Amino acid sequence: MKLFTTSATIKAAIEDIRTTGKKLDQMIQVAACSVIQHNDKHGDVTLINTLVDAMPNGSRVNALRDFILTFGKVVYDDKAKEFKFDKNATTDLPSAKAIMWTEFKPEQAYVAFDLSKLLANVLKKADAALKDEKNAENVDLELLERLRDVTTTVTADAVDTRFSDDDPLAQTPVTA
Repeated sequence: MKLFTTSATIKAAIEDIRTTGKKLDQMIQVAACSVIQHNDKHGDVTLINTLVDAMPNGSRVNALRDFILTFGKVVYDDKAKEFKFDKNATTDLPSAKAIMWTEFKPEQAYVAFDLSKLLANVLKKADAALKDEKNAENVDLELLERLRDVTTTVTADAVDTRFSDDDPLAQTPVTA
């Protein structure tokens, strides 16, 4: 792989990505509306499934799936991981043409990994499950208690107990 070495070539590459991305989004829109129309006319989901399978890595496949589900005569089979024809549904091609597939299932905002928040969220969900009769039996109380102990220890350690309490000026790391 040859890397770009100047600011100008990097900026040109970025602009090419922007332009190509917009063209790709439009191509997918036309293809999606076309397969929805084909499905409506022939009751055939083959082209819908082929389009979804053809989506490049890194693309928002779930947005396309939601778009097709909203406007096409299809259902999504979670087990088979493919669309099936739904004769009871209706096709809404005019609406499909009016809204871009990219408007469906917006990408979630990036959130950096935060172990403390993750553990707090797990504890919160476990507490909620304990209050729900249907889910309470799924909570291992012993495991939950151990998790609380670990979380409390991790939270207390985060206060900065990396150094011994005996001589804070010595900055001696505490060993386990």
